[in-house]
Amino acid sequence: MGKFAPIAKDLADIPLCLKDAVVRGFDGALNIKDRHRSLQLTVLNNTPYTLRYSGVYFDSGTSYNDPCAVILPGKGCTSFVASKQGAILTGVTGGTKYKIVGSNNLALYIGFCNPAFGSFKHYAAVKHDGYSANLGYDRCEDDNMKHFDANGFVLTVEKTESQEAQRQFIYKISI
Repeated sequence: MGKFAPIAKDLADIPLCLKDAVVRGFDGALNIKDRHRSLQLTVLNNTPYTLRYSGVYFDSGTSYNDPCAVILPGKGCTSFVASKQGAILTGVTGGTKYKIVGSNNLALYIGFCNPAFGSFKHYAAVKHDGYSANLGYDRCEDDNMKHFDANGFVLTVEKTESQEAQRQFIYKISI
């Protein structure tokens, strides 16, 4: 972990698109932290490209608010996911896809796993746009901080504390 700095500090530097849905809650749970296995997912776009939301996949759980339709260069987006209201012994697991507008047909795939039984896991990749959003979920692995190159982009994924949810995953894409 000494080769690169944690990215949580970047949150203060990048304006976030945060929906006002946080107050409305999930079918009666006004505080996202009150939901079983909640996650805050933050995508930081540190590239010259716009990221366009292209889909989400849930193996279990649901969205608390939808991801931003676009994440402009130098901006970020935060969304929230958790188990479904009334669900018993389930967590939240899934993936999201963002097209990288203006790239050579590439997309950012992220995965998130906070299962009822088991440990936190996450994933990020830049791959050809031909895969579905569940790629991120299918490839989730441990919650160790990751920092790597993928198709000309640099990706960093970090699990941190969250003020609003049980945990936060921060996905940073750079050139």
